[in-house]
Order: sequence, then C-alpha cells, then structure tokens
Amino acid sequence: MKRAACLLLLLTGCLKTVPQQKAATLTPLTVGWALEGDHSAELVPAPEKLKAQVSEALIVRNLALTDAGALSGVRFTAQRLEALRAADPAGWVLLIEARATFFSQLEGRFRWTVSVKLTASSKPGELVEDTFSVPALLQFEHEREPQALAAVAGSIAQRAGTLLDGLLLAVPPVATGAARSGPDGLVYFVMVDRFANGDPTNDGVVDLKDPAAFHGGDLQGVLNRLDWLQSLGVRTVWLSPVFAMRPDKYGPYGAFHGYWTWDLNRVDPRFGDEALLGKLSDALHARGMRLVMDLVLNHVGPDAPLVKEKPSWFHQKGGITDWNDPDQLVNSDVHGLPDLATEREDVYRFLLDASLKWIRVARPDGFRLDAVKHLPLSFWARFNQDLRKASRPNFELLGEMLDGDPQVVSRVQREGGFTTMFDFPLHFAIIDVFCKGQSAARLAAVLTSDRVYPSPGTLTTLADNHDLPRLMSQCGNDLEKARQAIAFLLTARGVPSIIWGTEIGQVGEKDPANRASMIFAEAPMKAEIAKWTALRRQSPALESGATRVIEASRDAFAALRLLDDQAALVVFNRADTEWKAPPLEGKWTEPLVVAPKSEKVFLGTGSFKALAANARALSQGKAVTREVRFIAKGAGKEDDVRVVGSGPELGGWRPEAGLKLTGAVGTARLPVDGVFEFKLAVKSGAGPWRWQSGDNQVLQVGAGAAQQVELQWREG
Repeated sequence: MKRAACLLLLLTGCLKTVPQQKAATLTPLTVGWALEGDHSAELVPAPEKLKAQVSEALIVRNLALTDAGALSGVRFTAQRLEALRAADPAGWVLLIEARATFFSQLEGRFRWTVSVKLTASSKPGELVEDTFSVPALLQFEHEREPQALAAVAGSIAQRAGTLLDGLLLAVPPVATGAARSGPDGLVYFVMVDRFANGDPTNDGVVDLKDPAAFHGGDLQGVLNRLDWLQSLGVRTVWLSPVFAMRPDKYGPYGAFHGYWTWDLNRVDPRFGDEALLGKLSDALHARGMRLVMDLVLNHVGPDAPLVKEKPSWFHQKGGITDWNDPDQLVNSDVHGLPDLATEREDVYRFLLDASLKWIRVARPDGFRLDAVKHLPLSFWARFNQDLRKASRPNFELLGEMLDGDPQVVSRVQREGGFTTMFDFPLHFAIIDVFCKGQSAARLAAVLTSDRVYPSPGTLTTLADNHDLPRLMSQCGNDLEKARQAIAFLLTARGVPSIIWGTEIGQVGEKDPANRASMIFAEAPMKAEIAKWTALRRQSPALESGATRVIEASRDAFAALRLLDDQAALVVFNRADTEWKAPPLEGKWTEPLVVAPKSEKVFLGTGSFKALAANARALSQGKAVTREVRFIAKGAGKEDDVRVVGSGPELGGWRPEAGLKLTGAVGTARLPVDGVFEFKLAVKSGAGPWRWQSGDNQVLQVGAGAAQQVELQWREG
C-alpha cells in the first residue's frame, strides 16, 4: 500500500501548497469542463462524482459554483476560457480539461491514465494553472472514460482547491507537471531517421553504410524508446521535422534530416502517419513529458513540387553570396534552398494554417522554429502572435538564432515574440572553457549578460546541436572534458538540452558525420546525465535559483544558485590544488571543499533572501552599479583606443561600440558582482582595429568605492 501511494505521488507531481484559503465574501466562480475520451473527438460528460467533489472543494473556500457544462465546439484552452468569460466577463472562472487514456492491464485490473490541466482566473488576463497526470485502476474491462474520471475525482478536486488557494492569495502556485512554465528538466533532440527503427515496413530505400542516406528511423522507434529517454531524466522530446520531405539525396547531400520539407501538411510515410504522431504525443503526456515539434518556414527542399506549382511564392534571387548583407540573409536561398516569399499574404496563410493543423492533430507543447535569422522579424512577430492566440497558455515558441552576442539574441526574442531562445552565447563559452581550455571566467562573463534577456532562466542551453560539431569532437574525443561540459550544462541556469547520442559519446565534425545513427549499447555518459538531472529536480535552487558568481578565475568557476530559503553551490575546480569556499551563510550538509580536477554541487538551507535579491537584480539589469576607471598604457596618443569586452558597456566585443578612452583614461558604470572579460583595441586613422596580445583580462566588480583597472598595450 505504501508503494502504491509513492507511485501516485510520483505520477501526479505536487503543487507548492499554501494553507487552505477562504474568500472574504461569497464569490461566484464559473466552472467549465472539457473532458476527452481515448479515441472519440466528442467530449465526455463530467461524472457526477467529479462534479460533487469539485463543488465540495469550492464550498469550503466560500466559492459558489456556476456550472457552464461541457465546452464543446471549441478546441483550445484560450478559446475555452473566452467562452467561460462570455458567461461572466468580470467573474472568476475555473476550466477543467482532462483526457482519459487506456494504458494497460495490470494484475487483473485495467489501468488508465488521466492527464489533467486546470486553469483558473480571477480577472481577465491573469491566469494560474496546474498540469498533471494521475493513474486510474478500474476493476472491469467494460468500464471506460467516465469511470476513469470518477476514480480520480478526489485528486482533481484537491488540486483544483490548491490552485484556487494560490489565486485567493494572489500568488500563482508553481506546478511540477509537464506543462508548467519556467525551467523544467531536460530537452532531448531526436533526429527521427537517426534514432531508432521501430517499423521496418515503412523504411523505403535504406543504406546503413551511406552516412548521407536514410537509415530507417521512425516515430514508432521513438515511441519504443521512451523508457530510455525517461531514464535519462528527459522531460521534453524535441523531434526533427516529421513532414513529407525530399525522398532521396540531392547530389552528395542527404535528405534524411527532415529540413528539406516538400509538404508541410503531411507526415512523411517513412516516419509513420498522423495517428502515430498523435499516439506518441499521448504517450509522452501520459508520462508527464512534453513534445516540441520542429517547423521549417523559411524554405522548402530542393526540387520541391511547390516551386513548380506556385513559382510566385518564391523570391528566386539565387543563393546567398554575402552573409553580411541583411537583404540576402532574408530574401536569397540558404545553401540553394528555395526561399519562400513570406511577405505574401497567401504564403503567410499557408504556413500558419499548416502550423495550426499540427497543433490540433499532434497536440504538441511547443514548436522549435528553424532558421530565425533568415526571416524578417516582422514575420516572426505576426506568426508567433497568431500561434499564441490559437494555442494553450505556455505554448513554447523556441527560436534558433545562431549568434554569439547576447544582445542580438535578446533583441530577436523581444521583437520576434519568441517565448524562449537557444542560448548560443553560453554554448560557445562552454566549448571554449571545457573543450578548448580557455579561462573559466568566460562562463561568468557570459552569465553577467543575462541582464539583457527578458527571462534568462527560460533560455534553452546546449552543448552541441545537429548543425555543429559533436561535443566529443569539440573536446578532442576526451570523455572527461565532455563529461565536465555536460555537468556544467545540467547545473547552470536555463533549460538544458542535449541531442541524440550525447549519452553514448557520439562523435562527428560536420554533416553527415555529426548526424550518425544512435547505437543503444554502451553509454558512458548516460549515468552521468541521469545523476545531474535527478539532482536538478531534487533541488529547486539548482533548477530555478538566481545565479551569483563567487569565483571566476582561469582554473575555477564557483556560483551560488539562490532562492530565498535554499541554495546550491556549484563548483568546477580545474586546479591541481583543492578549492575551499569563502565563508557563506546558511547550513550546508558537508564542508565546502572541492578536490583538485573535479566538480561538486553542495546544497544548503537557511535565509538567503538578501543574496537572492541581489542575484535577481543583476540578472534583471537592476543591480547597483559602481564606477570603474580604465587606464591604458603604451598606446600611441594619436590612436583611437578602446576597452572592448563582454557586456554592452564595453561594446559586446565590437570595437566600434567599445569604451573610448580620452587621454588613455575612460570610465564606465558596471553592475556590482558582474564579471567582465576585456582587452584593448586600437585603430590608427582609417586602418583596421588591432587587438592587445595575450589573454583577456577579467574583472569582478565589487561594492564600495570606484575601482581602477590598468591595461598595458602590446601589439597582438
């Protein structure tokens, strides 16, 4: 019995509970139901037992239920909420969405999974929500969805009550279910053809000896390997494009990756069909996992039928010859791929309608949006807004902007309306530090730039991806270096992501070598990944705490991840001597000492409120600043001399935007606790910029009086 209770707790997750609340006066609340069955598109009537228990949970909180009944005819959460609001525009609403799915027969009983989403609102525009799954064990085979929903009525009512307690306190509760907002577990990218072959009957022409040919992977293969993914700690599965694509190679180049779309409205038959995609989505959600689908909107594949059918839909300006020309970037063909004229209304409607179709069919939790830099920001702003209107709250719009400048990535996120972006600036720092042996201070300098982002904690971090060399190859096939890079990735802020094969130490520099097929055999990194993801989920501070760097040197990186009442200390020590922490507040479970050439995470409890507030202020661009005086020695008086480095105050490594020195002296106001890398850049007349030789200098800004930094010019 005890084991069963633990299983129930693990499957349902938990809300950050608050004491039961009670409205000061009797408050009307309109409740709407959208309960779906296993295979039917029709809504299931709410069982009386479920209605009764939800009503009881409302009554004790001084909330008066008005039952709006089943919300048939509307599909998405936002539309259902609008329907509820129409009944009482100014009142409170509670939307209960659930789907009952048969799972298996277990020891003579029939196990169903009920996936539930609760959304409550006390006024238009402000929502709290909770998403979770709970098992229902039924006694008879003929019992169906109504009985499964009735069996979990108590769990749904209890979670609804807790959600409303948070609303009554005007504090949104934090859910640990699969669809919550904010950092949550590990993202795993599956290149479908390269992952697992679950159905050989749909293979088509396969040549396992040709690295550019199709290898037979499909959606059934992904479905068959969900246990493997879940054992890694994966919470989000991101699929490569599954749409009908070019069926063969284009010259020496392969089409297997899915990014050469021919028909955005069909699943490629090599991968399966719409029903199988929906089945995979349901299986993920039943496990408390999420699905992100990959969309390619900038172009179509080589020789796509659409080019002949609708030639006016394409720019037809030829390939990009100047990658610094902004017009060519968005209007010319990327690597010869036919470029869609997305400024045309008919093209825009085609792309949007196809995208909305997959929201209906596959019920994903978000889209990964490809080739962001090759489409106008005005397109993304409109497209992302239209997607948000048609999808449920917290639908993820993950942008791929391959750029190492945080200011560029942040601007694109804001102007394009993306909910999150890949954190390529931190990616490049991870490779520099752990694979290339650069100063560990580079990590801290990049994290100091968090203040330019709308929400740095939701950025998707990465060690590699399918367009870049594999992590193991970047690290010179050194497993220990790659292991440390993964350890940092899984203990840093943001939502970490890995790609298929990271756990087996897969290698490869360029396409197709970096896109080799998965081998489910020896996996030297699997246990390491699972260890860090488990620790991350056990520690709210490690998962979502603010970051305060306490050491940033060539051989050591140490940072606190802080919440008001708990902390995690993350240390990477590359030195030959042990590392000891300075005096720290709070209670720690063990001495804060790290052995040479190792890393460690310590967990602490206590009052960290002031430290956490300062760390949040730094990441939000609200930290106290102090004056830093830079003095250059050895540069010619006639030269244009600038201090150039990380952060907007020092030009973001762009010499023309760096801090200009007058009489070899210049001042900048920099945030306290911020870490900066920098060096001198010098230009004589109209000549090119020349860089100071040697390693970057590092500064961690302290509190108090003005700081002074001296730089000695030496020709690079």
